Amino acid sequence: MSSRRGTVLVEVVISILVIAAAVSGLAGALLAAAGAPRQAEVREQAAAHVAGLMEELRFYVTPEPLPDPAAPDGGNGGHDWRIRGDACGCWALQEGVHDVTGRLPAPFLEAWNARMRYTVAVVAVNGEELRRATVSLDWSPPP
Repeated sequence: MSSRRGTVLVEVVISILVIAAAVSGLAGALLAAAGAPRQAEVREQAAAHVAGLMEELRFYVTPEPLPDPAAPDGGNGGHDWRIRGDACGCWALQEGVHDVTGRLPAPFLEAWNARMRYTVAVVAVNGEELRRATVSLDWSPPP
């Protein structure tokens, strides 16, 4: 009879361990699902910022970036082909990396430690030099 009692005790301990593992897995899945809507919202905001920048860059295509009243006003008081928030203060389509993190709203910057940049490269297409812009927006979740 005493060996049966030991077996029952082992069965109870194993059952408790199996139930604990199942409950912790379920709790982890619920926590991950609770954070998913927030991540989706952040991705949506990031996509909107990138799309807005790409749309604005279309207005900066010009063969010569000379001051011109028809040039876009980058928010710096002049029509000089500079884009608002560009840290370099140069022509918006000058070859290289442009840091435009300053264009992002403060809550997005602070909460997600975000950084937005775009890279302009000169590419040859059918013997003609064209400029290609690639935008990246990086962020990290708050601790």
